[in-house]
Amino acid sequence: MADSEEGNYTTLCLNRTHQKIVHSTVNSMLALIAFFGNVLIIVALQKVSSLHPPTKLLLGCLAVSDLCVGLITQPLHAAILASPENSKICFYLIVVFNILGSIFMGVSLLTVTAIGVDRLLALLSGLRYRPVVTLTRAWILLPYFGLFALVLQ
Repeated sequence: MADSEEGNYTTLCLNRTHQKIVHSTVNSMLALIAFFGNVLIIVALQKVSSLHPPTKLLLGCLAVSDLCVGLITQPLHAAILASPENSKICFYLIVVFNILGSIFMGVSLLTVTAIGVDRLLALLSGLRYRPVVTLTRAWILLPYFGLFALVLQ
């Protein structure tokens, strides 16, 4: 990492070419895996009829937020690595990367938590589970995940 100097916009850009190449290569492979893996999950969820609809919705939300990481956040990281060290563009890319990364991470974390609570309610509630956990309530809950992640950002 570069030392912090007055006038520099950031110290987060890598300064060695071999570091940039390794990070870009690994990041590109992970972006492809995230993209194709989550597309497969979304397609599989469309075909499965045995899951309770709210559970399916929560799993789909998790797949979409992880898909956004593969489509947006990881390419932004590659753009940061390709940008000139300590430049304004590097600074702005890092700001956007941090904001979007935090939002997607927050939505993913809240969705995983909701899936865990959904499974716990399914185990503890028995026959009362289906009337309590409805698709409408799950749809109402999802926008709050994004708002909460945005506010905490």
